[in-house]
Amino acid sequence: MKLMTIPGEQNRKMASASGVIAGISAVLLAPAVAAQDQDATNPFVAPPPPGFNLYGNVGLIDMPTADMAPDATLSTTFAHFAGTTRNTLTFQVLPRLSGSFRYTSIDGLVIPGSTTYDGSATYYDRSFDLRYQLLSESSNRPALSLGLRDFIGTGRYSSEYIVASKAITPALRITGGLGWGRLGSYGAIGSMGSRPGATIGKGGIPTYDRWFRGDFAPFGGLEWRASDRLSFKAEYSSDIYSDEAATSGLFDRKSPWNFGVDYRLKNGAQLSLYSLYGGEIGAQITFHSNPRFAPSPGGRNGAPVPVKPRSAAERQDLGWSKDNVQSDSLRTRLKQALDRDGLIFEGLELMPTRAILRFRNPLYMEEPQAFGRAARVMTRILPGSVETLTLVPIVDGMTTSAVTFQRSDLERLENAPASELLAKTQIENGFERAPEEEEGLYPALTWSFGPYLELSIFDPDNPMRADVGLQLQGDYHITPNWVLSGAVRKKLLGNLSEVNREDPTGLPRVRTDYPFYNQQGDPAIK
Repeated sequence: MKLMTIPGEQNRKMASASGVIAGISAVLLAPAVAAQDQDATNPFVAPPPPGFNLYGNVGLIDMPTADMAPDATLSTTFAHFAGTTRNTLTFQVLPRLSGSFRYTSIDGLVIPGSTTYDGSATYYDRSFDLRYQLLSESSNRPALSLGLRDFIGTGRYSSEYIVASKAITPALRITGGLGWGRLGSYGAIGSMGSRPGATIGKGGIPTYDRWFRGDFAPFGGLEWRASDRLSFKAEYSSDIYSDEAATSGLFDRKSPWNFGVDYRLKNGAQLSLYSLYGGEIGAQITFHSNPRFAPSPGGRNGAPVPVKPRSAAERQDLGWSKDNVQSDSLRTRLKQALDRDGLIFEGLELMPTRAILRFRNPLYMEEPQAFGRAARVMTRILPGSVETLTLVPIVDGMTTSAVTFQRSDLERLENAPASELLAKTQIENGFERAPEEEEGLYPALTWSFGPYLELSIFDPDNPMRADVGLQLQGDYHITPNWVLSGAVRKKLLGNLSEVNREDPTGLPRVRTDYPFYNQQGDPAIK
């Protein structure tokens, strides 16, 4: 039995695109039924996200759409074309709000007036995006979203947009919008005042004086889902790529049209291949996870023990409660049974009709799985008169949630859908609910010896540095709430000590002194 937590309210129907592009093929407009994902209606499986673009945002190919990923989706995108590599982390912060952090490298970029970026060096860029959905899609209106791209960085990708998306048929989605900044650099149809120049060189300050200023241009596209895994896309791009194409010569922008194909793997990952700007090939891969849902329906552990049903006589038998020897034996047997399931027994308060278990879960990634296993074990060990089972997990010496089951519910619903048992389960704050820990558990020493890996990422001169070595680490648990810990490590190889960057800009020193710890800390006490 695996007990699961109820996810929040189910996400809205995925938004799709609006009718701004004319002349679409009658074949594509013909009604088509896209196959549904097998687990699309399963409340314990994360709903599939819409397609992501080269910027690591929900979108077509290079352009955005008005769609939103399911709430709490965390997406990682690796994309490359024409010497540009974009690595993006996007999180659906709220059902209508998403944020992105992007780290980009551009090989051979030329920045006029710069002696460093004259085409011989790799340019590294960090940028942040925000997008908010103003309107969700309905049967008679498109979804509508507003976005800020690179709104607080150096301004290399600075742009703003408003975009609408709508489903025309079950298989066809269409998108159209207006963009400013880079998204207003090709085919502009108007202007909203002057736009200040780029702020390349520093970043870190919101560029609000540029938002929705200057020329604006239309963009749009469509996506046709051939199946639940395969999609074809086409778009019209309003980004002229002046720095990459005209100034640096990284590629020849021959056309504003892009075409692509997406394939979704069984685990939800998106593989994409694109034809870009009339002469370039691009590719990307996007991985998704969602902390609101289990990454898999269950673990790879062995099967749990079955729930043991009670007879009517066992439910009424209270004779054991007056036998101290039998009570002590129950604790010993329960401790051994939990240990076989990878759980650590810390204490038990046993009453004639109620039991409160204090335990730790060092094994199962999904906490409900630990609750389910512990509850099953309790039905097999505890006397039949114990009807109410309360489980209090201990995490780093602290109580979290107290979960209470009625034993009769466990017997009756053992093989029913998890949602039925969950509806009968009581979940409360575990503060002061746990019994005292058993004698002899503390103090306790735990230690480990093995390799370590320390990373430094997003250095302006090198996007990733690392040290590898050996580490001896120990934790001395004085009580459940007091821990002394430390580690001694010896570096074997790496380049964290090679950072030699001076900052002449006068900006506050953030990681400038970081290399000294690695130069002078070999060996080191962490």
